[in-house]
Amino acid sequence: MGGSEAPELKKLAGRVMFQEYNNLYNRYLSPESQKLVDSDARLTFNFAYAAWNGSGWFQRFANALNTAVASGERNKDKLVALVVAQRTNSSNSLIAQGGRKISGFINNIEFVEFVTKNKKNILYLGIGLILLGVSYFVFKSKK
Repeated sequence: MGGSEAPELKKLAGRVMFQEYNNLYNRYLSPESQKLVDSDARLTFNFAYAAWNGSGWFQRFANALNTAVASGERNKDKLVALVVAQRTNSSNSLIAQGGRKISGFINNIEFVEFVTKNKKNILYLGIGLILLGVSYFVFKSKK
């Protein structure tokens, strides 16, 4: 898990994921979708996690959101459900499994809105996702 270097490795991993998130966010989300992602922590979480999944998955989820927003959808609950459904209904079993896990907690937790002008929130979210992923693999390897 990184030993004595774990704290520094977590910071570095967070920085890498923060840069990747910003890159994908600017490349694939329309300006209107960006505003909605910035204004809802559930959407922010989904896209931070999508950055962890990779650019192809981020683009796939962004395309679904962009299409819905372009057609006039602004209901954040519906948009969150749409993005989670994109994961849950994926033919990739790991992505679908992640969608089911996200669905299980995202609808049961009241999220506090991020102050999105301070992008440190994404950095902390990225670090949390890394820790979640590492914990998952450690748990699976012990089974």
